[in-house]
Amino acid sequence: MNSFRRLLVLSIALAAFACAIPFPWLESPSLGLAFAGSFCVSILWGVVLLYGFRLFGRRGAWLLVGLPLCLLWPALDLITWASCQFLKDCI
Repeated sequence: MNSFRRLLVLSIALAAFACAIPFPWLESPSLGLAFAGSFCVSILWGVVLLYGFRLFGRRGAWLLVGLPLCLLWPALDLITWASCQFLKDCI
């Protein structure tokens, strides 16, 4: 397997892992810790993305396939925080 395919598989695997981390803890009080873990894996995915763009140029755009999975929980966390902060509509 060539290096681009390896990086693509790594990117998709990291994105799927970042998305899957919080699911076992959705009903648990440690959900914040699961969100933090997901955010850390998302940062690692971003590093892999930047490395792919640096190494492969425009071809590295294929690594963006994992973006929706990777940003799911950080986006939901941001929306929840904003609704609590500005609309006083906390759950």
